[in-house]
Amino acid sequence: MVKATAAAVSHEHPWNGQTLKWLGIMLALLVGCGLASYYCHMYLESDEGDDQQESSLIMGAGGQGPGVGGRVACYPQRSCGSSS
Repeated sequence: MVKATAAAVSHEHPWNGQTLKWLGIMLALLVGCGLASYYCHMYLESDEGDDQQESSLIMGAGGQGPGVGGRVACYPQRSCGSSS
């Protein structure tokens, strides 16, 4: 972006060869990022199963959020508020 701006202000006419070159490079990068994002969205595995399991642990047995009504979420690998 900076190179395109510098190319635009360094010549008498803003749309010169250098400006168009840097604009083309930025456009190619934008399209490449969009294609990579599309590919990841379409073909890579999702973590939807993990999200459902985590949300049930966070919500607790009553379906309330953590700390609501004096309750704290209980995780299987931790003790749940029992202090000796």
